[in-house]
Amino acid sequence: MLVIDTLMDPPLQVVIKNNRAPAFRFLMEHGMYFPEVVSPFPTMSVNFDTTILTDTYCDDHHLPGLIWFNIKENRLINYGSHIRELWKLGLSRSLEDILFHMNGDHISKGV
Repeated sequence: MLVIDTLMDPPLQVVIKNNRAPAFRFLMEHGMYFPEVVSPFPTMSVNFDTTILTDTYCDDHHLPGLIWFNIKENRLINYGSHIRELWKLGLSRSLEDILFHMNGDHISKGV
């Protein structure tokens, strides 16, 4: 599966028609293309990628966004907005959240 953030169908169709996107043309001709996909809200990669991969919304998969407040742990979770924010929250803690806790603990076991 290939998800391209912020790519809209109308401009893509223009560049394909003008032979300026041969790789996209190839992928669309040899795969499946869904031009009318609407991303869930909020439109942040962690949220909508998880929604697409689990076929559930964030109220079910429990990853509400790139940055969110974890009530159980009484702390801010940041999966990678900017190095400054990660540093301020604690780089090792942030890396643990990104590499282990997002999929190991934070996402709902039910999905």
